[in-house]
Amino acid sequence: MSASLAAFERPRGGASITVFKSGPLFISSKGIGWKSWKKRWFILTRTCLVFFKNDPQRGDEDEVNLSLGGIELNNSGSVVIREDKKLLTVLFPESDGGDFTLKAETSEDLYEWKTALEHALAQAPSDAIQWRDKRTAKSLVVGRPVLLALEDIDGSPSFLEKALRFLEEFGSKAEGILRQCADVEEVDLRVEEYEEGRKTEFGSDEDAHVVGDCVKHVLRELASSPVPASCCTALLEANKIQGKEARMSAMRSAILDKTFFPEPNRRLLQRIVKMMHTISCHAQENRMTPSAVAACMAPLLLRPLLAAGECDFDVNDGDNSAQLLLAAANAANNAQTIITTLVEEYENIFDVNDDENLQRCSNVGSPGTRDDHAQPDDSSSLALDPPQIRNPDTDQLEEQGKGNENPINEVAKGESYGSMGEILSTFWGRSNQVRSMEYSVDSSGEEEVDIQRLEMTKNDLQHRIAKEARGNAILQASLERRKQALHQRRLALEQHFSRLQEVHFTRS
Repeated sequence: MSASLAAFERPRGGASITVFKSGPLFISSKGIGWKSWKKRWFILTRTCLVFFKNDPQRGDEDEVNLSLGGIELNNSGSVVIREDKKLLTVLFPESDGGDFTLKAETSEDLYEWKTALEHALAQAPSDAIQWRDKRTAKSLVVGRPVLLALEDIDGSPSFLEKALRFLEEFGSKAEGILRQCADVEEVDLRVEEYEEGRKTEFGSDEDAHVVGDCVKHVLRELASSPVPASCCTALLEANKIQGKEARMSAMRSAILDKTFFPEPNRRLLQRIVKMMHTISCHAQENRMTPSAVAACMAPLLLRPLLAAGECDFDVNDGDNSAQLLLAAANAANNAQTIITTLVEEYENIFDVNDDENLQRCSNVGSPGTRDDHAQPDDSSSLALDPPQIRNPDTDQLEEQGKGNENPINEVAKGESYGSMGEILSTFWGRSNQVRSMEYSVDSSGEEEVDIQRLEMTKNDLQHRIAKEARGNAILQASLERRKQALHQRRLALEQHFSRLQEVHFTRS
């Protein structure tokens, strides 16, 4: 075994990177259209495991053999094998990344790869300390859930909401806004200043391109996609409809359908598209047309559409890298077209009346809308008391009941923060005006959390059922096409056989 290990550790071709092992393994990935195990050429180093379609050292000079993918390694991984099925699985702690499974051709290859991987993992870099540091210093800006993208937990405008307002007010006329990139260090510094409380507001003298990149950075690091995969699929189908009016109607239906699109996600999308619409209205000054703005923002808003496997695409069977590149290009074009339509037809697709509600919701708790003489108390501020959320006092509920006659005036008078029940109810499409006062008084914060959790579970199940139904429909359609093709093939063979018989009888 020592001789084989020496072979693993021998550098190739004088390269400085140590190759522990290289050779064929089988990989399966439904995400990029493969429906069975595919044989690929793997190369294992100290830091990663990359794979190619063929052995890169034996390929023709004219043949392009790009790397199809790779897996970063760290020393927290462990190797598990299933000898009966020749499966090789590398396990990582949940914090370090996902597991992956490969399949060897023979049992001998299985154990050789196991030994090589164990040696590579032992020498791989450690991410544990960095991960703990990141967990300890949890960001107040990036990595937030969609529910808190526009508002902080106390109801005040979030970093993202403030940045969007700045772009609408001061950045809409900056040439190349959202397209022209700022210095990465300046973006990180601006986020750091906000998190440390040194600069919590955006001034009119700030660099619009830095703020624009801050917006894109926050959207990129959201805990989940602003537009879920189910709605991406619905928008993709709507985009294929011929006729502008019918296409817009289908897109509007997809966006307003809570089965596909939860209320927090819809509000976030509408807020972002509203900012994009404002910028595109100044295209003569900033040279950012709706199509140009969409090209910059579509990959951030429609993540599942560009992530292979999360949406249903018409990708032919096979593993040709050219087909995968073509599918990726088509997905990017579709995403840009969808967002362009949303920006151009913003007032027709979205409910513009919600803009006022969005503004009111995001203004709650902001310095410009508070009463300077109002005394903070537990009934008017949003407070979290784990494991349950406190309810407002009865007096506050009575004031809200009276304020239902003219909610806009109540906000104008400086009502500070709404209760968590109000905010969550607004997000999930429920109105406190519908509830009776007795129900509001008797319901506890813990029950409200349970209700929200059940609704989220219900929506998740509905999304899964809808996705399964679409998958079944696609499979059924594919089966019908294959049956039709086989039937046509059979008819062609019968005709060919008849011609052969005629020729045979003629000759005889």
